[in-house]
Amino acid sequence: MKLSLNWLKDFVSIPKNVTPEALASKLMLATTEIEGMEKRGEVLDKLVVGFVKTREKHPNADRLSVTKVDIGGGKILNIVCGAPNVAAGQKVVVALPGVTLPNGLTLERREVRGIVSEGMICSEDEIGLGPSHSGILVLNPAAKIGAKVSTILPTKDVIYEIDNKSLSHRSDLWGHYGMAREVAAILGQKFKVYKVGKVSKIKKGGPNLEIKVQNKKLCPRYIGAVVENIKIGPSPAWLAARLESVGVRSINNIVDITNYVMLEFGQPLHAFDFEKVEAEERGKKRGKTREIIVREAKNGESIVTIDGVQRKLDSTMLVIADALKPVAIAGVMGGATSEIDDKTTSIILESANFDFISVRKTSMRLGLRTEASIRFEKGLDPNFAEFGMSRALELIAKIIPEAKVNGKIIDVKNFKLNQGPIKLSFDYLNKKIGEIIPSAKVLSILKDLGFEAKKAGGVLSVKIPTWRATKDIGIADDLVEEIVRIYGYENISSRMPEANMAAPEENLPRKVERVIKNILARGLRMTEVYNHSFAEEKVLRKFGFNPAEHIKLKNSINKNLTHLRQSLIPGLVVNMAENQYFSEKVRIFEMGKIFFRRPGELKKDGQGKERLPQQDESLAGMILKKGNETPFYEAKEVVAAILDAMHIKYGFEIWQKDTPLWANPARTARIVAGGKTLGIVTELAPAVQQSFGVRHRVGVFGINLLNLVELYSENIIYRPIPKYPAIELDLALIVLRKTIWDDVAKNIFETEKGLVKEVKLFDVYEGRGMEPGKKSLAFRIVYRSDERTLKLEEAKKIEEKIIQKLNQKFGAKLRA
Repeated sequence: MKLSLNWLKDFVSIPKNVTPEALASKLMLATTEIEGMEKRGEVLDKLVVGFVKTREKHPNADRLSVTKVDIGGGKILNIVCGAPNVAAGQKVVVALPGVTLPNGLTLERREVRGIVSEGMICSEDEIGLGPSHSGILVLNPAAKIGAKVSTILPTKDVIYEIDNKSLSHRSDLWGHYGMAREVAAILGQKFKVYKVGKVSKIKKGGPNLEIKVQNKKLCPRYIGAVVENIKIGPSPAWLAARLESVGVRSINNIVDITNYVMLEFGQPLHAFDFEKVEAEERGKKRGKTREIIVREAKNGESIVTIDGVQRKLDSTMLVIADALKPVAIAGVMGGATSEIDDKTTSIILESANFDFISVRKTSMRLGLRTEASIRFEKGLDPNFAEFGMSRALELIAKIIPEAKVNGKIIDVKNFKLNQGPIKLSFDYLNKKIGEIIPSAKVLSILKDLGFEAKKAGGVLSVKIPTWRATKDIGIADDLVEEIVRIYGYENISSRMPEANMAAPEENLPRKVERVIKNILARGLRMTEVYNHSFAEEKVLRKFGFNPAEHIKLKNSINKNLTHLRQSLIPGLVVNMAENQYFSEKVRIFEMGKIFFRRPGELKKDGQGKERLPQQDESLAGMILKKGNETPFYEAKEVVAAILDAMHIKYGFEIWQKDTPLWANPARTARIVAGGKTLGIVTELAPAVQQSFGVRHRVGVFGINLLNLVELYSENIIYRPIPKYPAIELDLALIVLRKTIWDDVAKNIFETEKGLVKEVKLFDVYEGRGMEPGKKSLAFRIVYRSDERTLKLEEAKKIEEKIIQKLNQKFGAKLRA
């Protein structure tokens, strides 16, 4: 959209110290984006009025003329001209050598087909006054020879190009009037409010127009008037020039007036040829009375629009119709059958308001966007329809003095705008902006923008102007934005925000979850999996679970996934069975909820006493390594890594009775800490392993996360770095298969408490070469003294004591 600075000045005085560039900057900061700025007419100061004394045909070119032009001061120039309309006796615009025209051409004295040309006689497009280049611009005969053209054609202007996207929410800014109000508010200048005037020339007699609005929701307002004694012709120069300045081609006086009003107020208008609007209905003549009907189109109807295209309509589209057919697509484009032409003597002038959603949908369905539809789809103020009609009739009376309105102006309206009031406290305003703006300044800004504001204590009651009440202003925050943008974002001091800082609440369960995931996924390179919280009945039975003890779903997402799980282990076994073929080593874990039938802590609703089933957070993992006969110990090391990282003192106890049916009873241990059982370390029972087709032994661990959270500590106990070096010795012993390794480890510690610092089981062997009923346990033992450097011989002596003690207690023998 283009804006003319001269046009804006019709409604607001702009101080001389505000340059066009400064105004553009202020508009960009407060209102809209300016994409470009063009200064027009500056070259007119460098052009002079010339008088064509003679015109002769060029001797060497059929289409050129050689003229003698008087530019005053006794100077007669020889100028070669190619315009067909140049003639002796004309007053013309002359550009002298050295002048640079708007198109970038710099003139110089040069020879044209053997004749020297000392300047140029200009057309209007060559000096930036319009698009016409068919001939030279002929001036008023009264123009003084030698005078600057700027004194004859005062057409200096600045044209701003506005980014339409930045105005999509501001229907009031799609015309110079609304934009001038913004400029007045930004500059603190008085805005010249347009007042609807009375129509002075009204032909006596009854109205010859009837208007019927069948869908008042889609057409909140329709104003129509019949204007007679119309004489179609060219527009006066001032009107055509103003339209041309903002990129609109002049067509004829009536069309130009409707375009002028649209560009001034943002209110589209349309003019129908009165005689072309059908006056018949059901075959009966209705004399001179015409009927305008605003209705939905009928399926199968079509209309030829003024661009000559036939367009198919449907019942979702609103049309303007006469007694027989559509004559316009409401808010989009008029029809060719009722278009005005050179023979038009009477018109029906339309100024209406249409539902913005309806216009938008119609425009999109037809693939037809016009200057009118662009404005209507923004949600225009229905009161602008009255402005538009009043201003158009004023211009018609000025340009066609003999024109008269026949009968009264018909106004069909059905709308109510929500103008508030909106309550806005100064405390809220200052808090939102972060700056205290004086109340007088706030009231002044709102008044300049057209709001009615009343102050009561520290609260404003603000009435919304109609042109902002369509779909723009609705809440207090909208008012805050209006105030601060006019006050100036650049006037708000830059500083760090001030706020009462408080330590955030710690979500300990989430923190523990992150710690565990970092250890398992990053540290131990295990893969996290996500399974459904649902379980298949056949899978539960394979694990020895009773499906009747599980919660059954009424609306399962899959016919097989019928129950809520009570353990993560079944899902992980299914994962293991599916992935065992793709890697030599599969290490997976899952964290998630498990569900029990007993009532939990969460209420079923906010008020009732009934509670939802208990939901516990659980952690489980599995380790499979082909050829590894002791996955139990690898699972145990994973658990140890987790608990060490969480600074929990823990231990493992052999689970001798009532082990889970899915666990291998010969390789099952409880994880204990703080007097509680945290979970389990085991191997998958061979029967379960075989039922799922898992071909290798699988180490398993499971932990109750709630208990883990309770024991989690970030308090790291300081232990000084040992002053003296340690000695590590490996000890492999053959013991009975039923011997519990943890008992062996405890006895090793007790042999020499002060010097045995660490005992770690790193291998269990029960395979080939081992006596029946026997196994090999391999320990890594760390010896160190806190008082001196321990010698290897001393460590060896302690090792001998250990072997002797273990032999006595377990029948252990040193493995060769």
